[in-house]
Order: sequence, then C-alpha cells, then structure tokens
Amino acid sequence: LRRRADAGGDVVRIMTVHQSKGLTFDMSIVSGLDGKGGQPSEKLYLGGKDRSQPEWGCLMPSKDIAESDTVMAEARDALTVDEDYGKLCASYVAVTRSRRALYIVTDILGEETEAKHFGRHLELMLSPGSLVYERGDDDWYEEKKISTTETSQDSAKIGEGLTPLLPCRSGTPHPLSPSSLAVKHQASLESETRVSFSSDAADLGTEIHEVLSRIAWDLKVVDLSGCSDQALELLGAFLKSKEAKKIFSKPDGEWDLWNEKPFDLMIDGQWISGCFDRVQIRREGGKPVKAEILDYKTNRLTHEAIAKEYEGQMEQYRKAASQLLGIDVTQVTARTVPIRTPKG
Repeated sequence: LRRRADAGGDVVRIMTVHQSKGLTFDMSIVSGLDGKGGQPSEKLYLGGKDRSQPEWGCLMPSKDIAESDTVMAEARDALTVDEDYGKLCASYVAVTRSRRALYIVTDILGEETEAKHFGRHLELMLSPGSLVYERGDDDWYEEKKISTTETSQDSAKIGEGLTPLLPCRSGTPHPLSPSSLAVKHQASLESETRVSFSSDAADLGTEIHEVLSRIAWDLKVVDLSGCSDQALELLGAFLKSKEAKKIFSKPDGEWDLWNEKPFDLMIDGQWISGCFDRVQIRREGGKPVKAEILDYKTNRLTHEAIAKEYEGQMEQYRKAASQLLGIDVTQVTARTVPIRTPKG
C-alpha cells in the first residue's frame, strides 16, 4: 500500500475491525467479513433459566452428538445465535467507519449456497442476483486535492492540503503503543520503590480507568456503587484529594474534553496507536490553542518514579495531540496522574 499523510496523521491504515472501533476515515476498504461460520464445538456453555446465574455448564460437544439430545441441541443453537450476533456487531463496526466511501470485498457465492456469513447477508439485502452493488458518487475523491509541492509533515497544517505520497514500504506495518516507550527501572530501583504486586493489577487498572472516563467536570455525579472493594478504596481516596478536585473542575473560559479517545497516527515515521485517558483542550473562538494530557496510573511506585518511567509515553502523547488539534507541540503538556496515595 502507498500512504498519504496530512497534519492529522496517516490517512491509509491497516487494522483489525476491533482496532477501528471509535475511529472514522474518508474511505474504508473492508474484507474478511465473509469468513466461514465456525462450529461452536468445544466451547463452554453455561445453561439454566437465568443466563446471569447459570445452573450448569459443559464443553459443547460436536454437532452430531449435540443434536441427539434435546437440551444440548437447544444449547448449541443458543450458542450459535450468540456468536452470530457478535459477528454481526463486529461487521456493523467495520462498515460504519467511513465518512465518504465504503468498499466491501466478499467472496463470489454459488447459486445453491446456504452460507450464513456477512457476505451472504449483503448479497441477499443489496444485490440479489448480482455480484456487484454500487451506490453513490464513485468520483468522490476528486474533491480531495493533493498538494504537488514538497511539504514536510511537521510543517503541514490542518486544512492546507495533503503531503505527497510517501514511498512504498514492504511488509505489513505494525503499530507502536506509546506505553511501550516507558522506561523500565532497574531491579534495585524497583526494590526501593515498589511494594507487593497484585496479580489482578491489570483488571484493577481497567476498572479504575472505566470509572474515571465517565467523569467530565463534576465529581458529584460519580457512581462507585458497582466497584470492587479494591477499586472503591483507591478511588474513594483519590477523588477526595486536591489533585482530583483540580482535574475535574472546569477552568474559566472555553474548554473541550476528550475522555478515553483512541488515535492512530504516523509520528516521526512510526505508526503510533494509543488512547488518551483525558485531554483538556483550551479553545478561543472555537479553535484549540493549548491542551493538557492527563494519564492515569495505578502503579505501585512513588509519584516521582511513575513520572520518570513514562516520560517517553507522555512525549508521544504530546506529539499526537499536537497533530490532532493542529497546534504547536509547545502548547501541549502531558503528565501522569498517580491514583495511589503514597504511604509512609
């Protein structure tokens, strides 16, 4: 594939359906939605009157064995319905990423086919008896003018045209996560700053991020009723702190807010795929003029050690926000926000 880059980053990207969730593009080319439906064999099925409180469970046997028993046949059908619904939801995500154009590549189906995959659904709904379904203006891209002058990506500005096509690259590009740039401390440093590590730290971090992502500018509306005991303890202390009150109090003036905003950009020639925890954007006359990036951390480190460890990640976040907002990187700040209160 050849790439075009503008001030908002790489406009041609290769990604999975799940990676595309929440993103939009001028054009999307979607393939792989017509994969053969897998049989739900050797998958755990939990049964009972209430699916949230199952009465029994088993590994789903093969189709011929399951169909010999009424209960297992019904269970297999229910599992198939759930899986097919999940595939349909994923397909919906894939085909709703486009602003201007959507191209779907599917298999050619035989006349006697009984396929039940997404490609068959498209054929039945959009083009019965035809291999191709077309609608809309196929010259839509003519409105997207490409600059023929040599313009560096760093100097390009949003709305002032696109840079020329970049050279082709061999192989499949793979994104780099900003968090992978975190500097890991030596064992001696960790022994001084770390305390005991819980095996469910990742789940706890996810839970805390999910709660904080629902907060805009008012701490009074925070609902902690569904939190685990550990998350409730940490969030309860953090949300009462001066730091939290400062973060979640809207400053004077015109401000915008990004909570849990995913992004994919080309930064310094590298595909960067990440997600901002919280970005507070100062605007004047509707235009962004500066931004502050806040990244929540639940690490069992001192606040100083956390800030040092994630300096590389924060720098990538600054560059990403600068491109997305069309402002100079000097007008973007980024810092970590430790959730744990230091002991001792």
